[in-house]
Amino acid sequence: MSDLQRPLDARTTSRPVARLFVPGAVLAACALLVPGASLALAGHSAVLAHPVVSQDRLDELTSFVDRQLAEAVSDDPGLLWERAVGLRAAADALGSGQVDAILDGRLAAALEPGAQLLAVAARAQGEGADLKLLAEKLVALVDGSNERVAVVAAEMLAKRLFAAAYARPERLELAGRLLVLAKNPELGAHVRVATAQSAHFLGSTTEKRSAREILQDFLDSTRPEVRGYAALALAATGESIAGRLQLELDALSRLPGDSARLAEAYMRIEDMRRVSERRVSDMQRRMNENLLPDELSRFQDVLDMIERRHLDGKRFDRGQLVDAAMNGMLHLLDEHSTYLSPDSFAKFIGELEAEYGGIGAYVQIDPSDNLFTITRPIYSGPAYRAGLQSDDKIVRIGDWPTLGHPSEEVIKRLKGEPGTDVELYIWRRGMDVGKIDRPDETMIHVIERQAIHVPAVQADMLPGGVALIELTTFSRGVGAELAATAERMLEGGATSFVIDLRRNSGGLLSEAVEVANVFLPRGTPVVHTEYREGPRQTLSTRRDAVVPADVPVAVLISRFTASASEIVAGALQDHERAVLVGKRSFGKGSVQNLLPLENSPEDRWIDANNNGLYDAWEKIEVDHDGDGEFDFAPRVKLTIARYLLPSGRSIHREVDTDGTILSDGGVRPDIEVDEDRIEGWRWSEMRRVRDELRLPREYADTHWEANRELFAELARTDFHDPDLWPDFDELYLSNKTALSREDLRSLLRAEVRRRVQDERGAAFPLGDFQEDSQVQSAIEQVYERAGKDWSQVREFAASFADPAAAGADDEQDGLLARVAADRALERLLDRLRASREQGLGPEEISELIALIEARADSSTEH
Repeated sequence: MSDLQRPLDARTTSRPVARLFVPGAVLAACALLVPGASLALAGHSAVLAHPVVSQDRLDELTSFVDRQLAEAVSDDPGLLWERAVGLRAAADALGSGQVDAILDGRLAAALEPGAQLLAVAARAQGEGADLKLLAEKLVALVDGSNERVAVVAAEMLAKRLFAAAYARPERLELAGRLLVLAKNPELGAHVRVATAQSAHFLGSTTEKRSAREILQDFLDSTRPEVRGYAALALAATGESIAGRLQLELDALSRLPGDSARLAEAYMRIEDMRRVSERRVSDMQRRMNENLLPDELSRFQDVLDMIERRHLDGKRFDRGQLVDAAMNGMLHLLDEHSTYLSPDSFAKFIGELEAEYGGIGAYVQIDPSDNLFTITRPIYSGPAYRAGLQSDDKIVRIGDWPTLGHPSEEVIKRLKGEPGTDVELYIWRRGMDVGKIDRPDETMIHVIERQAIHVPAVQADMLPGGVALIELTTFSRGVGAELAATAERMLEGGATSFVIDLRRNSGGLLSEAVEVANVFLPRGTPVVHTEYREGPRQTLSTRRDAVVPADVPVAVLISRFTASASEIVAGALQDHERAVLVGKRSFGKGSVQNLLPLENSPEDRWIDANNNGLYDAWEKIEVDHDGDGEFDFAPRVKLTIARYLLPSGRSIHREVDTDGTILSDGGVRPDIEVDEDRIEGWRWSEMRRVRDELRLPREYADTHWEANRELFAELARTDFHDPDLWPDFDELYLSNKTALSREDLRSLLRAEVRRRVQDERGAAFPLGDFQEDSQVQSAIEQVYERAGKDWSQVREFAASFADPAAAGADDEQDGLLARVAADRALERLLDRLRASREQGLGPEEISELIALIEARADSSTEH
């Protein structure tokens, strides 16, 4: 028996041979190219062995490839696969990888659309193909001018070959880009339909929903061929065949041709699916009747009813519906018990632990220019040490542009294993705008990723020895961080402390005890916990206090102060260790535990850094769903206890099932001080000056280099004196604004403080003694308890409110309000004059009415 006649698994060839079903013309071409190869023809079936290839034959092969590419330019794209299979047959016959090399060379050059499509199709089936590169070439063809090629290119993107080449985030990003093309009205209808279908294949729940909506819209097309094509695409997504879709497929199935046969097949599959569903439903009902309690049987009935009959029943899968049901059940018990899906739990853990591997910066997309922006570096992190500053724009990460991508996707690429490098292209104001899209090597900053700890403590030494410390969260380690900061401030001459908890929504109960221990002596009760069963438990301090008992302390609280931060504030108040200033706190006096669900497994990983947390760069050991990504198990955050302050009082806000507040709860401040509020017209005008006119930013850009040292001093305090700012009068008089000199001064100082943080390598606490009346009241309280006079401190005397001036301020505010209304009215009238033909929109008309009424009111009052 010859080698070619043996079964495939019995052959002894050194390289596997290929069994291909190809057109006879292609086989003939291959035979001419490689006459030394053995060909066994049976219809269109052939088996090719692999000879040694001479240079002459390689030249002939190159010519053959080029002819195929040239003919594909004007050929029907529907013949793509015939030509692609022919090229692969030649490659397999030679067995030398030469066809792949030739195709790689042609793909690197500019090809006509049809030729490019053939080259991609043939190369994708070869060895070592860069499938991501090939997919990008297909996307370019989809967005090209040749509609027939674009349709085939879009259909190719739905091949499993390309989907498997991408990690999940990259695959979803590609699906998002395809959806943008599918929504582009400038592309042909068939291209948009094919692109939407590929986006559905590549995407997750969100992308699939958007793709189905696009395809459903095409069912309303006035062109029958578009409706038919869209119906077939929609059926291919697994959409339930009913309503308009069923009518279109039924009409299409009555016509001759392949599309009709495909439509008929989809309808037969749908019929079989419905029969199967009915059988499964009957089985489930019989099982429920026998196995489920009545209440769970009712739940199952409702779930089935939603999936079968609800208008939007297809928008949510069964898992989402069950998650929502569990949340509803938990929220019936109390407002803090909740179900955390795997994604929600991952986000929750990330915020609580406050550590990650990355560059160390606070980032967001700047709404003024849509560029991904560093709002502030973390001053202990690698980005700051590498010279990155606030307002730097990250326009590219390696060869990946950030423009147009959501923040979450950019952040994923910035994070990574500590010790690895990331290459950033940084654009700064004053650079050529063209470099945003085309950055060059002069913009590169290579940063080594590190394990980043997000600081929860910001501190500043104020005049007169007042240590102002802001705690933003009670994440792991914050107690030790505060203790170290307090020691440093005492060594630096601090004689009193103001602790700002106004924006702290809580965190770990254990850290609340550690924070209280900074001010309370060893053995002092901090909190009692009461459980459903068992005795009350008390958590007390375990070490000596860091801050001596004779050092006055004030704590700032607000309606956003909650949970663990309320424990600290209340404990310090109960033990008369601190005076509380501000407004009543939120009122969360309950304790939640995170409990896993017994039948929900969690992926396992190799904890390389032994931190007990999964980091994105660590190896997954067990991947239950095989998606290549680490999946947490869901958790239930369940209320298991309530806590009481040392005096035994509860701070928990009681709410009934209708949402009615039965008890306000919260911690009451000793000194109640309202938050600073800016009148509506002033706030609007300040935002216009800051965000639209950008006066503070342009002023700082212009004056920064010549006034660095002065600005560092003014950032600490400028004594409310506009004349200390260079060229202030020129700036104020040259811009049409109804703001007072004081308002403009405060805007300039806020911008300069933001920049001075970079200079000094430390963030200011958000509370600013010069502008914040609650901070001022806290300073007055600690000075009073120390028996000292705050007015003897020049900075405080110049900044704190003078009641005698209130009347004059009110009169000035009234005058400025009228001026602001007049100027706003002038701007709106200018818009009205400029749009005589089109008129004004509803919002502009409403704004015009409000301004006229406001001006009339101010005229009446004054």
